Amino acid sequence: MCKDQVAEDGKLDAKTLHMVRGKYYDLSKFVHPGGDRVLRQSLGTDVTASVASHHFTDAPYVAMAKFEVNAKNVKGSIEEVHYSFEPDGFFETLKRRIVEQVGQGVPGVRRPVSNAYKFKVAASIVTWLITWVYCCTRPFCWPVAITCGALRTVLTGIGHESIHGRIPELFHLFDMMLMLPSEMWHREHCLE
Repeated sequence: MCKDQVAEDGKLDAKTLHMVRGKYYDLSKFVHPGGDRVLRQSLGTDVTASVASHHFTDAPYVAMAKFEVNAKNVKGSIEEVHYSFEPDGFFETLKRRIVEQVGQGVPGVRRPVSNAYKFKVAASIVTWLITWVYCCTRPFCWPVAITCGALRTVLTGIGHESIHGRIPELFHLFDMMLMLPSEMWHREHCLE
């Protein structure tokens, strides 16, 4: 925990914590596999819905357990978001069925990034750059302009996948393709 998070009475300020399933967590030392962006953006909020909808296993709950803070040691509060994530409820049932179909029955296993995917990303970036430069420096050509637009759509999708942890270094590709600050988009997409 950081010094500036501790109030004079020794309690942690709720604005510096996260709430999941009604419990407080000090995730300031937690290393999130998808980067710290989501942790920074969600300080002082109930992230139960985000955790439940973005993770297919109990791994986050297990990892967060050591960061739990007793509510008696918290100054202020975080308003709980009252969504239901009951084990036999609609959302959890749907999530299990998706994992069975898409995840080939192996819950929580994210397929590693294949060389074919890396090639697709590299080829898309290079081809888009070539078509973009062509469109900016040569006479107008419909096939090149359409290819450039289609590749921009592909690269936006790749940038979106990077937000969710697939080749996270490409996160700002999303900024470039949408001409929108990804920090703002990420907050709206993942947290609100």
